[in-house]
Amino acid sequence: MQQHNVPLTVDGYNALISVYAKSGQKRRALQMYERMLDEGVKPSMRTLGILSYHLSSRQHAQHMITLLKRMQEQQLRLDPSSLAAVCRGVGADEFRQVVTMYRLLNDMTQPEACNALLVAYRSVGDTEGERALLEEMNKQ
Repeated sequence: MQQHNVPLTVDGYNALISVYAKSGQKRRALQMYERMLDEGVKPSMRTLGILSYHLSSRQHAQHMITLLKRMQEQQLRLDPSSLAAVCRGVGADEFRQVVTMYRLLNDMTQPEACNALLVAYRSVGDTEGERALLEEMNKQ
């Protein structure tokens, strides 16, 4: 999106995405994110945090999965607090998809990635997933 032939920066897109998301226009916020990527503007962690916070509901779970797939294409990572917010807001099926996408986006041999996923499992009360991840971590 350009105004007066001046391209938007990541901060400009963040502001627009935030305004749309806060006003309940989640789909428009996601479209703005898509436009940002299409115009070659690399999202910041703030961009991803805004979207994950506002799309972290069961109603918007598919939008969140789409966002995670675009992040994978762009080789971007979701920070731990955004991951926990997303996981608390989605249903069981979507949670499994989010965990799968997170594992694809992150090096699971890194303690930070594992700890973030542990927090996500705890945030939804998935003790079996938490136990399996701890076992996996102990094998490394």
